[in-house]
Amino acid sequence: MDKSMSLLVLSPWGADIGFRLGGADVIPVSGSNSLNEAISTAFNNQKIGVLAIPEIMQEMISADNLSIFSKRIFPMVVFYPLAKEWKAQEISESEIEEIVYRAIGYRMRIKT
Repeated sequence: MDKSMSLLVLSPWGADIGFRLGGADVIPVSGSNSLNEAISTAFNNQKIGVLAIPEIMQEMISADNLSIFSKRIFPMVVFYPLAKEWKAQEISESEIEEIVYRAIGYRMRIKT
């Protein structure tokens, strides 16, 4: 019998890319109704071990779901902060060449 459990991330639209790239299961939520439905679904799924919820959505959790948090061990609920600001970072050509080399195993010269 498989006893492994997975991570489920609840995330506002557009803030889920990093989690998806990391291989996490993500349910995009917007507003208290979709958040609370996703929480209820997670607590009914025996395979969810950790439920990650954005800190900014903590106050939108219903009283019913909050009472479930105190009565159940799994899934363990963790709250994570969202980035407050996004900035573009310049990448040099040598950094891009190194990323390509690690990805495909060939050194390539990039000309712009």
